[in-house]
Amino acid sequence: MKVAIIGGTGLIGKKLYKSLVEDGHTIFLFARDVTKYEDLESEKVRVIPLNPLNLKEALEESDAVINLAGANIYGTRWTESFKKEIRSSRIDTTRLVVDTINSLEKKPEILINSSATGYYENTVSEKVITEQDNNGQDFLSLVCRDWENEAVKANCKVCIVRTAIVLDRKQGAYPKIVQPYKSGVGIYIKPGKQMFSWIHIEDLISVFKFVLANKMTGPVNASSPEPLSYDQMHKTLKSVYKPIVTIPVPIWASHLALGEISHYLINGANVYPKVLIDKQFEFHYKDFSSVVKAFQG
Repeated sequence: MKVAIIGGTGLIGKKLYKSLVEDGHTIFLFARDVTKYEDLESEKVRVIPLNPLNLKEALEESDAVINLAGANIYGTRWTESFKKEIRSSRIDTTRLVVDTINSLEKKPEILINSSATGYYENTVSEKVITEQDNNGQDFLSLVCRDWENEAVKANCKVCIVRTAIVLDRKQGAYPKIVQPYKSGVGIYIKPGKQMFSWIHIEDLISVFKFVLANKMTGPVNASSPEPLSYDQMHKTLKSVYKPIVTIPVPIWASHLALGEISHYLINGANVYPKVLIDKQFEFHYKDFSSVVKAFQG
């Protein structure tokens, strides 16, 4: 199968295209600046500059399209200009992909479009959230709503993968979460009842491949079936790393330190991957403690 991946040079994209190549697929890997990724070129991987002409030529040959494009929302304070970049990098790029697909005589069979569990309302409630729940009304929820609305305009099968916070040993959120514990300081974010929905990077790659193999349509929650509260997370990390001291951090302090993004990190949602569970998808990392043990080794 020939698969075009847009936004394929980030944490998820790199692991996904390598796994697809190992399975025998040919990959068209789109990047804004191909000079950074020329070393990825191989018999099975073409690195292509992202522009309308190149996109059209590649999608005409593609059996499937996976759109992962979007500025990384973590690690940068959300200024008004950066919020515009968050929207544009997702919505404008998706619109380009969809318009290109719809212009083709021979269309790819499926578009798998990335989204996020930020689609749902952020709350301290333990209410279980499934794919049937509506979007929230805050900034990230509305970005995800508009992002998805662009994707479903494609005249082919469309699957929306709503990804929870991705846990990887070396990149993303996990190293930042555990670093204080490794340094002897446990961070306890009050009140502790907020839910943390997450997914191990290896399971996420398997989700994309599962969706592709089964030509699934509609929204899919890519999240562990066992989310946990911040209180439970703290207890797990404390039992493993045994910090010398624990510092309770009030919510207002997190807002002060991180700005608007703290709202999404601290007030999560209890997201459940009902569609995947109903399809008998097998998670290798269901509980947070198994991730901590795996990453510690």
